[in-house]
Amino acid sequence: MHYLSAPLTPLHLLERQTQDLKTRYRIAREGVTHLNGRLTESIPLALFAPCGVFPLNKMAVLRNWSRFVIAHSISTVLKAQPFDVVYIDNIFLGWLLDKVQYRTSVMRVMDRHDQFPGWASNAKQLAREVSEKCDLTVYSARGLEAYVKELGAQESFLVPNGVDYEFFRQVGAPDSSFAKRNRPVVAYSGTLDDRIDVGLVKYVAAALPQYSFEFFGPQSEGFSPDGFPDNVIFHGSVPHADLPAILHQADIGFIPFDIHRAKERLSGVRPLKLLEYMASGLPVVCARWPEVERMKSPAKLFSTPNECVEMLKLVELEKQSHAIEKEYARQADWSHMCSQLMDEIEKRAEPRAHETTPSLQSL
Repeated sequence: MHYLSAPLTPLHLLERQTQDLKTRYRIAREGVTHLNGRLTESIPLALFAPCGVFPLNKMAVLRNWSRFVIAHSISTVLKAQPFDVVYIDNIFLGWLLDKVQYRTSVMRVMDRHDQFPGWASNAKQLAREVSEKCDLTVYSARGLEAYVKELGAQESFLVPNGVDYEFFRQVGAPDSSFAKRNRPVVAYSGTLDDRIDVGLVKYVAAALPQYSFEFFGPQSEGFSPDGFPDNVIFHGSVPHADLPAILHQADIGFIPFDIHRAKERLSGVRPLKLLEYMASGLPVVCARWPEVERMKSPAKLFSTPNECVEMLKLVELEKQSHAIEKEYARQADWSHMCSQLMDEIEKRAEPRAHETTPSLQSL
């Protein structure tokens, strides 16, 4: 198996050189294997790549940036063809469909591409072009079904998000972030962007000064950590490998999304973090929107700030073992979702050979 990650460009050198970024550059140069050598990861090196800012968000860039990929960085993938299945979950890598031989192609849709800031209609147009080329399009939430139809998918069906249950159930070494906490910890993991209901977080934290609200994840442009009560703590990005240890030391998993301002974007969101929290043995307090209701999970759902406050109090008082949450997450393990996907490929796809064969010089 071969995995092609998001690209790296010279512009990344202008960013803060985190350990994660250094690791990605090493992988781009040398490659890396996972799963005892069964999975090879490559990272394309390119002069530039799509980004949600002008001019890197223009269709000319979205359609043609692959021409400037350094061939050596993806040579392992090209030499391994033909493939049984090409699986596209990043629309900016859709050009692979024209570069390799394969039997069946699958596109995965996990969000509405037209709802991300900076992309307008261009990302949706590119998604449509990729979907029309693929034999199958799968989507992660029932709320994305109509959007996938707009993309002109040949065949489509629902494959919900899964979770790496064994990874998140491990306790790991204690994280120093909580070393001096003597109060309930309400944890959020993930990007801090316009989905976060800032007003709600400030209100709830002020109403519950005896709780510590801890946010782990990068902050997108437009999100400001200023003006929050003292019991709201922003830790910034953390290594993915440290996440289980962090969550196991928390008391409650929190999803404070803005169900009004981000309503359209949330319509297709089936939150993976809900499963990660539960796999870690946490009760979950989450904003209520249609897709999360369809999950029928043990999470406590709220519609107003006051409901959120009361649910956080209730969950902390219950002090249960949360075996129900763990079992819910176990049944949503990625192994089950992958089996469902492969069954659908065999059952619904009509495999055909795609013969396009590039030379390395053509990239």
